[in-house]
Amino acid sequence: MTTNQATKEAPMIDQIEWDVVSGENTEFAIQYPRMQWVHGEKKAAGFNKTGGLFISDEQYPNFEATGFQPETFITRKKDLPGHGTVQTKLAVIRIKHQWTTEDGGKNVPLCHALVVVQGCEDLICLSLKGPSKSLEFQKAFNQHMAHNVALANRTRPADASALEPFALWFPIKAGDLQTATSKDGKSESVVTLPTLVQPEKLDRDYVVSLWVGAANYKQFTGYYKETATWQKVPIWEQRDAQPENGNAEFSGEERATDEQFHHFVNICTAKDFNEKDIVGEATKGVTDDFMQLSRSDARLLIEGLAKL
Repeated sequence: MTTNQATKEAPMIDQIEWDVVSGENTEFAIQYPRMQWVHGEKKAAGFNKTGGLFISDEQYPNFEATGFQPETFITRKKDLPGHGTVQTKLAVIRIKHQWTTEDGGKNVPLCHALVVVQGCEDLICLSLKGPSKSLEFQKAFNQHMAHNVALANRTRPADASALEPFALWFPIKAGDLQTATSKDGKSESVVTLPTLVQPEKLDRDYVVSLWVGAANYKQFTGYYKETATWQKVPIWEQRDAQPENGNAEFSGEERATDEQFHHFVNICTAKDFNEKDIVGEATKGVTDDFMQLSRSDARLLIEGLAKL
């Protein structure tokens, strides 16, 4: 015998009561579309030959932004439809680095950056894995801060606050194909390095042209404040892996940190110092790249500059 049971239908929902949302669990509630940097391939054609930035249709359907065109990224396993570009402009809101351990115990640098791509208002998570992606992206971004952002701040009005890096578009492009050799020299691979787009002459007019605009600046400032929790949450691929101190090339344990670099640039800007000259003098000409300093040397340099 069967019994017919009346079912109570759920009421139709036509709106979200946003006033009751506390927003205390955003590290799990907010998932950003994932963009990646891909290397080119000599034997391929089009985007698959040059490499560059790519976002799949699965991550962001109908993506539109400056420089992006419909592309199909061909991998060993499958073909991914999406959009790609060899050159665009980004506003980097936040960036963080961690390390992941591959099979065999090799430590590999991993970088996630929350960015806004010119022409698209949404926050995108740019994922970069490996030294030829993550470290080269950070290198290009450091150049953007040391050249473009620093020049804008050095020439700002006396009563104006210093610009944050996201206040100026970060122009990035896919560099020429290069052959990278593994640390042990046993293998080679073709890579496309993230590269800062630089003019023949760097002057104030150029850096002013990178200004994101008042409306974007206000929006990006809001993004920065809203994503403070994201900065503290470990990258999901790296929750359990720890770097080994023995891997000096990639562990990053002895290198200056991003926070130290930002502090260094801010001090130099406030005191009207040239960053490269300061580092070159401090290292007696060994290097003019702050990020090549050890953490302890970077700390001592910052402390010394602060006292001047």
